Amino acid sequence: VFSSFKRCDPTPQVALRHVRGDETVDVILSFNCDIWQFDFCGKASIEDFDPVRPQLIELVKTLFPQDPVLQEL
Repeated sequence: VFSSFKRCDPTPQVALRHVRGDETVDVILSFNCDIWQFDFCGKASIEDFDPVRPQLIELVKTLFPQDPVLQEL
């Protein structure tokens, strides 16, 4: 179980989805607060991603090379 609290109003910028059979995992990233939300089969968990922010920025820049907002992160 994740537990995190930040005094920030997250703005989702990236959503990723992984589907395997009947199971779906959505990961929603908010870089203005460094928070990600995981939705797994209808259950949501929120956590900060401060320690891995550089790696996530590199990943989204690679996945979305034509997105000017993400390329400016």
